[in-house]
Amino acid sequence: MNKNKHKIYFFRQFLLMVGVIISMSFVGMHEYYVSLAEIRIDTQKKTFNVSCKMFTDDLENALYKSKGKKIDFAKSTESKEAKALLFIYIKERFKVYADSKELSYQLIGFEMEDDATWCYLEMPKYKKTKKVTVINSLLFDYLPKQINVVQLYVDKDHKSHKLTNPEMNTEFEL
Repeated sequence: MNKNKHKIYFFRQFLLMVGVIISMSFVGMHEYYVSLAEIRIDTQKKTFNVSCKMFTDDLENALYKSKGKKIDFAKSTESKEAKALLFIYIKERFKVYADSKELSYQLIGFEMEDDATWCYLEMPKYKKTKKVTVINSLLFDYLPKQINVVQLYVDKDHKSHKLTNPEMNTEFEL
């Protein structure tokens, strides 16, 4: 990729993220339904971690709709039941494949940040791969206008893709 195409690509990615940040900064009721999934691969440390950020009210409502349980995340950060329900919900709707092999992961925990909830996932040790495929349908069943942004960081390289409901698959060549 020549320098100008490279600059244009990163400028477009920057604008996409500015839009996501602005849309996720609204407090209370919001018109925008955007989540963010950051996948970070560190080839030196051989780590593969995922962080997902979703509006808390949307996540609570989606869990209630899909699992029939009312969870208040602000009061449940240490709750084993909340963590278990959240893990089941994420596992059903968020999958990562390395060279067509599905990776297993564990929910390390979650925390509140303003009106959003961060969920932290840990994958097994990273093995060199040529392609990462992500299936992300978080909140799609609850919000028809949901957009899920998936960002992949491999060491210092960064790639991003926006999934608009019902599109739920994206691939990243490494």
